[in-house]
Amino acid sequence: MLKTVIVSLFAHGLLLTSAAFAEQASSHEIYVEEVSQQDLGDTIILGDSIFALNGEIERRLERNSGQRITSYARNGAEMDDVVQQYYRARARGIPQTVIMNGGGNDVLGNITSCRFLNSRCVNAIEGAIDQGVDLIQLMEDDGVERIVYLGYYYTKFIGGGLDNAIDYAMARIPQICGATNLPCDVVETRRLMNGFGNRIIDGIHPTFRGSRKMADAIWEVLR
Repeated sequence: MLKTVIVSLFAHGLLLTSAAFAEQASSHEIYVEEVSQQDLGDTIILGDSIFALNGEIERRLERNSGQRITSYARNGAEMDDVVQQYYRARARGIPQTVIMNGGGNDVLGNITSCRFLNSRCVNAIEGAIDQGVDLIQLMEDDGVERIVYLGYYYTKFIGGGLDNAIDYAMARIPQICGATNLPCDVVETRRLMNGFGNRIIDGIHPTFRGSRKMADAIWEVLR
């Protein structure tokens, strides 16, 4: 059986405008696709607003698998918050599969520094990576069986000017998976989420369309 945790790194808990939410809701209502199902075992999601804001990644994965997935992801979560999400989850029982991200708000919380990728930004990213390594090792010790780490994509507008910081973070995230002997995959989203229609008007958070694309990329790893 798989134990899966899903965590997200770079999303900030900003509010959707009513217009953006309406656009996403409309997109969500008309999208229908038949998918094969897969036994994911006891699965949880950890992370930030990439997962939490519209909830579409969770819903699509539930539809694909035919199973309930419990999400502990919260808007605005930094990496230390993601660690606390796992502690709350494990108090209810050790999951088999963890889908996660983390570190995105550590970057957004230092957005001026990260636009220049200066030492303060690098230290924030490295601190998040160190916390991620410790967290993955704890999961392995607990008996989690599989981990999928959702990577970050380039942000625009409010989150503009962070491409170098995101590239730096994405070059470091594989160290988290490298700290465990468990099956641990990093899902690359930079090319996937490039282009029009994948982010809402803040340039940071995914539309329903963007969320479905990321869910499908996660599903390709899990199936």
